[in-house]
Amino acid sequence: MYDYAVQAMQFFYTASGCDISFTGTSLEATILSKPHDDRLRQAHLLVFVDGQMVEDATTLFVLDQYENSIPLVSGLKPGAHQVRIFKRSEAFDSSTWIKKLQTDGTFIPHCSPIKPMIQFIGASVSTGYGNMGRLGEIKSTSNSNGFRAFSTQTALFLDEDIEIIGASGWGVFQGYNTLMGVSSTQTIPNAYDYAGIDDTFLIKESLGLYSHQRHPKVIVLNLGSNDFYSSDYVNQPSSFQELITKRFIDHYTTFVMHLQQVHLGATIFITTGLMSEPTFITDPLEKIIIQLHQKGIVVYPFVFKSAKELGHSVAVDGHPNVQTHYQAALDLGLYIKKMLKK
Repeated sequence: MYDYAVQAMQFFYTASGCDISFTGTSLEATILSKPHDDRLRQAHLLVFVDGQMVEDATTLFVLDQYENSIPLVSGLKPGAHQVRIFKRSEAFDSSTWIKKLQTDGTFIPHCSPIKPMIQFIGASVSTGYGNMGRLGEIKSTSNSNGFRAFSTQTALFLDEDIEIIGASGWGVFQGYNTLMGVSSTQTIPNAYDYAGIDDTFLIKESLGLYSHQRHPKVIVLNLGSNDFYSSDYVNQPSSFQELITKRFIDHYTTFVMHLQQVHLGATIFITTGLMSEPTFITDPLEKIIIQLHQKGIVVYPFVFKSAKELGHSVAVDGHPNVQTHYQAALDLGLYIKKMLKK
């Protein structure tokens, strides 16, 4: 969305960015980013040319200045080309804006066929938290790769466009970002209806509500762990545990009903398993699915195989590594194909 305060187009979440069509041989961009001097939070962008969605050293750009002049592509054959800017890092790690685009040719309207879109709503797993690192390392934008997350890889497997609404530590009604307290505003369901979350770790409400003009064919939710773990659930008295569970069920159910109203006809999947979630998280999710079915809203449950089940090592803070993400993408992609054929 356009940020009038900065006079540039801001993009927020993992997998966000833009597609640029032009005729010519080169394309340059001026991209703003903050914070740029914190190496743990520097924005990581990928640049893909003419539909070649392959990540390597030549496609990665790390924004280490507030104002970055980036030669996105050069030396192309004269003619029409399409460049995609893809944000690999998380929304709250760094705020990013596209200030200026320049080519040696001419910008042209985007004319590629519009693909169906799959939307992922989640937290750390959906954004690739620490998936390129190892247990014991500190999470950073260099060892966290949203392109190699199960979300993006599922979209690539299905050959669909992707939208991710997610932030590590955030929950349905509370999370690590709310300092173990219930928050009516800084939650994923509330963030869903705004443009995004910025480097202040807060929803950027100044840009107004998000219009949701494009409707996904499929919505995949992967939420729950942060609501329970951030409250130290297992060490709380039973009365408090019951309150947390009830709030989680109520807020999650209400959110799915909202999604169904905003995106009529979307097929919704509720997923779990990648963080080896215990029964105090999975049992409420089962109750949510039952409640939704009773209201006439069909959702499909899907349980990923955990790293332990697959014999994989875990990454930063016990999160799945790239290998586990890739297997998850394959399994989920096949399941989605199967369900959509019904």
